[in-house]
Amino acid sequence: MAKVSDAADEILERIWTQLEGDRGAVDLSRVLDLQELAAAPGELRELVDSGLLRRRGGGEQLTLTEGGLEAARDIVRRHRLAERLLADLLDVRGVQLDDSACQFEHLLHADINEKVCILLGHPRTCPHGKPIPPGACCEEGRVLRERIISALVDMHPGERGTITYLHTHRHDILQKLLALGLLPGAPVELIRTFPSYVFRLGETEYAVDKEIAGSVYVRLAD
Repeated sequence: MAKVSDAADEILERIWTQLEGDRGAVDLSRVLDLQELAAAPGELRELVDSGLLRRRGGGEQLTLTEGGLEAARDIVRRHRLAERLLADLLDVRGVQLDDSACQFEHLLHADINEKVCILLGHPRTCPHGKPIPPGACCEEGRVLRERIISALVDMHPGERGTITYLHTHRHDILQKLLALGLLPGAPVELIRTFPSYVFRLGETEYAVDKEIAGSVYVRLAD
């Protein structure tokens, strides 16, 4: 993959977000908003010269090449993992979260990137609810001996912690989670995993199926 400047990386990230669908798929048939990108002609030229962007339509339009798509996906993954790390472990919020993630993403090279992802339990979305492109470590389901963030479905009976975020594309499941009081910041303890996932929330125990348990992410207690 061609190595470009941090400023050019930021352009790739903006291009990805322009072309991104709700679930993270990128539609290369869509036309880029060149007016938004026109403020960075040097970076655009750098990306074209590096083979990450190519011109089409008589040079009036730009599209990502296969290498550009891979590079854009990588920088978006690093940025959103950085946001997740800063929000979940350091409780960074608001404008400071985005600004810090923009700086931190350039430090997350491939090996560190995977370690962060494994450490956080392979999160699927950033704190803003946008999908984090999965890596090889996610597909292989790699785990650390000492986890920090875990989906409720991957916890062991007796483990407890604090809910950090919810992730589901189904409105009915989200409504059920909210109705049960499974909100970020709520303490939870897993009781058993069979025949259903039983957990304690406050003084009450609830039983849910695997799909619902897989939608709740918990920061494990020490």
